[in-house]
Amino acid sequence: TPVDFELQPGDYVYVRTNERKFTVLGQVKAAGEFVMPDAKSVTLADALARAGGLSDKGSLLRVALARPNAKGKYEISMYGLDKFLKSGDATQNPVIQPDDVVFFTTTRGFNLQDMTSVLSSLLLVRTITR
Repeated sequence: TPVDFELQPGDYVYVRTNERKFTVLGQVKAAGEFVMPDAKSVTLADALARAGGLSDKGSLLRVALARPNAKGKYEISMYGLDKFLKSGDATQNPVIQPDDVVFFTTTRGFNLQDMTSVLSSLLLVRTITR
């Protein structure tokens, strides 16, 4: 909550760095964690661009988006980003939220167990580094 006060001579102001981040994994050229720009939304297509595009084995047909719910447990939704790029279906290009994990699969897809193990490893790394 903002506090209304005046700065006095000798006061120090500390501005924290932007910690709103999302992660892109799987069949992309530059997987990693990316900072979300202030006052700008990031979509699934934007996330792919930030990760340098698809690798040679990557596919737009089945893109997994894992989002933490109120209890911190990740829920996975699947999107066909190809439908957005080909026909403009905006339902297939959701807005990314902080702590989301996007997973680009191969043309053969992936199974839920693969995604669960990736998320478990990622959560362990995030816990250690925070």
